[in-house]
Amino acid sequence: MRLFQRENLLITLSGVLVGSLLGLALNLWLIGRFEMVRLSPINVIGCGLFLLLLGQLAVLWPAMRAARIAPALAIRGSQIS
Repeated sequence: MRLFQRENLLITLSGVLVGSLLGLALNLWLIGRFEMVRLSPINVIGCGLFLLLLGQLAVLWPAMRAARIAPALAIRGSQIS
């Protein structure tokens, strides 16, 4: 179960980081182009943490279901007969 959670954390973290950086870059462009307000760093960090938590909760149920299956049954069930 930890493997699923850790893998999902890495994927979600990379998405949050890329999305935050692109959002901040777009915000800086909009500030220079249209005189809009700057994004608050607290909002960006808070939304990023919320998305990380949401991603972890989204994978929790499938990870718990997968952890209940015995490894031998999972391997046997995935073979082509």
